[in-house]
Amino acid sequence: MVRLEGFKSAIMADAAYDGGNYTEPPTIGLRAGGTHWASWGTSQEWFRTELYRDMGLDSTQALVEWWQQLVLSWDANDLIALANTWQGNDVGDTQGFNGDSELALGSIQARVLYMPSATDMYFHIDALRQEAQFIPGVQFTVMPSLWGHTAGAGLSSDDVLFMNNAIREFLQ
Repeated sequence: MVRLEGFKSAIMADAAYDGGNYTEPPTIGLRAGGTHWASWGTSQEWFRTELYRDMGLDSTQALVEWWQQLVLSWDANDLIALANTWQGNDVGDTQGFNGDSELALGSIQARVLYMPSATDMYFHIDALRQEAQFIPGVQFTVMPSLWGHTAGAGLSSDDVLFMNNAIREFLQ
């Protein structure tokens, strides 16, 4: 999870962060964190086809500013805690599985609709497909989206339609 270290480092490098003891938001660090997400939140093809225009943005600089404003709306310590949780999350560490992620995934009894984006740069589709094979009865449905990690956020009407149809089908 090196990418998350980069995100955390961007926030913590701001002198105003003060080891998490800030009195005012560390805006320089949060803006840098937003810039990090601007580069990883979607996909290369998304940039090439200028899908940021579908968000009403006219340039990649406007996209960077959009991400910066989004990250600025969150608390810096909450973001660090979120990233730490994300980095330390391993289903195999659940009590009784002794670090065996495959065994833990295999113990899932709920019906699972696993719907990753084909272009997510944080969670590569091949790794997710491999992980899904251990979940009994999983329905693995790849979202054919260019919106990368943000595909499930509802920013694309095509993605929303795909998700709604997949969820409707899964629940029938």
